[in-house]
Amino acid sequence: MKVYFARANRAHQEDVAKVLEELYQFDIEVLKYEKESGAYTNDDLLTCDMLIVLPEHLGTNMVGLGLATQITDFSENSPDGRMGKIQIIKSLDDDDIMIDSLMSIRLVDPKNWMNHSSIVTLGEPKTLFSLFKEKETV
Repeated sequence: MKVYFARANRAHQEDVAKVLEELYQFDIEVLKYEKESGAYTNDDLLTCDMLIVLPEHLGTNMVGLGLATQITDFSENSPDGRMGKIQIIKSLDDDDIMIDSLMSIRLVDPKNWMNHSSIVTLGEPKTLFSLFKEKETV
């Protein structure tokens, strides 16, 4: 399984490190954008089975232009409509990373690149660990 980890440019580096540490525990290929690799393209994103999103502000329903574009590209450029394969990180603490499945995304303000789009999640949070532990046992 290939997983794309998309994060807000202004996400806290400690949060990024915690999510990556947890993802690397599983038998999955983790892809992410590296600034050193040049201009962003969505080529890697579109080859993945799942998208994990780390917004700048956890627990809010807003994402910036970059994440909104990645979410839209991932969900629209697949034959099976992968909206259900997008997980939004809702909270992080010392013990758990809580995620929830994305249901929809809606443009709010095209001129505001920081609060560009509103997201709605399923409302059934679970741990990131449990998501991949389930997939290992299937």
